[in-house]
Amino acid sequence: MEKNNNDNTFKIKGNVLTDEHIKSKTNADTLFRFLDKYEYLQEIIENKRISPRYYTEDVSYLKRSEITKLTYPMICFCDINLHRLKEHVKFYGSYGVAFKKQWGMKNKIQPVHYINSDSELCKYLSDSFIYHLENVENLNIDDVNANFLLIYLMHIKPYDGIMKRNGKSETKCFEDECEWRYVPNIGDSYQQVYVNEDGANLYNTVSDVLKEHEEFSLKFDYDDLKYIFVKNNDDLKKMILLISKLFDNNKINEDEKYFLISKIIVWDEQMEDF
Repeated sequence: MEKNNNDNTFKIKGNVLTDEHIKSKTNADTLFRFLDKYEYLQEIIENKRISPRYYTEDVSYLKRSEITKLTYPMICFCDINLHRLKEHVKFYGSYGVAFKKQWGMKNKIQPVHYINSDSELCKYLSDSFIYHLENVENLNIDDVNANFLLIYLMHIKPYDGIMKRNGKSETKCFEDECEWRYVPNIGDSYQQVYVNEDGANLYNTVSDVLKEHEEFSLKFDYDDLKYIFVKNNDDLKKMILLISKLFDNNKINEDEKYFLISKIIVWDEQMEDF
């Protein structure tokens, strides 16, 4: 590797590294977020932002009985190709938005690292986690290693496990979800992580408070959108009416109106083609 004397780029074997977005050849160049209610989708389209919510992650794969759950704010996406989305949509809901992956990367959205719970990496990760917890009173708030460990733990999942949704438990291969995750840093305003706490009502309350803070949300422009998913034709009519209302209220121009309408996909009609 050598530095180009004329600028700040570096050359590797004659190629200049740039900020150019490199598209995946195996995954979608798109970040999808699916939801189970039309109202959630409407809120996203109206406000041009997605608010994080607190979710509980099972960390029993660390094989430390004293630590089984971490709860922290996040926004989740996937980069599954369209023709493989059916199972994902069945689990998470038929309403959704899809963004250009380049937008996601510029907004610090990170692909999740899936870990083998029997690996040496997982063992050392677990040991390090426990070490820092046991010495938490002696840690400086700016401790680089401790902060890295926490951030890393918030961006990993086991290869497989049990996931609860709508009161039901299901065994899943998490790697199939191709998850990308946005975890905002809210430590100065609210508690970043809850350890081993059961408090769904608390998490919902704090999550609702986060919605009032735009600085923690992911914001987008309409031209960052690639698709808008609705479940059926009734939802299609509602979405078109919503977009028309935004236009009537001078919140979007005519080009944006037709652009948004052109991005709508009715899932129930298209699912057999994917």
